[in-house]
Amino acid sequence: MAKKSNVFLKTSYNYHAGEAKPCGYWTVNGMNAFLEQLKNTDIPVESCILQICAKMTKEVSIAHNYQRDTDKGLIISINPVNRKCKIRDTKNCIKCIASGKCCDEFVINLIGKKLFADKYTNEK
Repeated sequence: MAKKSNVFLKTSYNYHAGEAKPCGYWTVNGMNAFLEQLKNTDIPVESCILQICAKMTKEVSIAHNYQRDTDKGLIISINPVNRKCKIRDTKNCIKCIASGKCCDEFVINLIGKKLFADKYTNEK
C-alpha cells in the first residue's frame, strides 16, 4: 500500500493547504537532504523563479476525546515570475512542473526531477 503524500509543492498563488500539489512520500532523511541542498543553492538570475522556501512540519490535531499525531511533512513553496516561461499565467506554474512541461533547467533539476521524476526521465 502506497504511503500518503507528505511532500507538497505550492506557489504564492495557491497558498491554501488544499491547493498545494501532493508530490509523494519522502523519509525524514530525504527531507533533510533536500533542505541541505536548498541551503547550498543559488537561484540563477535567468531562472523563472525568484524564491524557494521549504519547511518541515509536524501536525498534531486534538479534538474532544481524540488526538491524532501525523507524520512529518515537507512543504516547498516557490515564487514564480513570468520571465522566459512558455506559460503566460504564473498561477499554472505548479501544473506545468508536475506535468513535465517546465523549460527552466534550474527548476527541472532542483524540483522537477526530484518531485516528478517520471515526467523528467527523458531529456528534452
